[in-house]
Amino acid sequence: MDQFWGIALRAQSGDVSRAAIQYINSYYINGKTGLEKEQEFISKCMESLMIASSSLEQESHSSLMVIERGLLMLKTHLEAFRRRRQYFNFEFPFTMET
Repeated sequence: MDQFWGIALRAQSGDVSRAAIQYINSYYINGKTGLEKEQEFISKCMESLMIASSSLEQESHSSLMVIERGLLMLKTHLEAFRRRRQYFNFEFPFTMET
């Protein structure tokens, strides 16, 4: 999985990066563990963003690319998470009875 993270954040090709981001999002959202992996996903994203932001002065171009892709990964993950939640709420609405 670490290799997919590296590809998603650092691949020269935007298409390859987006494919890796899609795979990672699918792994974390549709995996068997459900919400158990959410903390891991967020932690890895935030760690990547912090490392890239701390090296902006030394490697501005590559750091900006990692930051851009990390934010894209978070955004697409949140969108997919919301879609999945809406689907399950629609399919299995919660009822609150007192």
